[in-house]
Amino acid sequence: MPLDHECCSYEGKTVFVLPVGGFGWNRLDIDAPAASISKDPQPLPFNTRLLEFYRQDRDIKAVVGIIDTPEHVLNGYWAAFCIRDGHLEDKDEGKMFFNFTSRPGKYNVRIGTQKPRIEIDYSRPIPEWMDFPHGMILDGLAYVAESALPLQEIIDRINRPPPS
Repeated sequence: MPLDHECCSYEGKTVFVLPVGGFGWNRLDIDAPAASISKDPQPLPFNTRLLEFYRQDRDIKAVVGIIDTPEHVLNGYWAAFCIRDGHLEDKDEGKMFFNFTSRPGKYNVRIGTQKPRIEIDYSRPIPEWMDFPHGMILDGLAYVAESALPLQEIIDRINRPPPS
């Protein structure tokens, strides 16, 4: 399920990123002798200015941008998003597409201080498609949409108190 081609109209514009739990967020130290991994707190939501779209065949599978939320601790960092299960198709409807408005997708996300290299290769796990050259990176899951509005149901569910 790739991104709809209309998403390219967001190049240079900001989108809203809602980090979610999933497998948790990790901090990876790429420069450590044996790449170390540690749990890290899930980042607060942020905006990202989209700069580049990456395709496999003609389908958009990944996006790279720079975090653009001045008050956010990660402001100015590079963010890479790869749509999860981007090679699957719906059995009944054929290929389905995500977008940033009516059908926001869930992404594997990596955040670092340097621009990542993207290599879409289904022989590797999707997070490994996003290669940051050096330093510490954050790794986790997030929804990406034009604004918080398309994600309001998810936000409400996250903020809902647990049943008593």
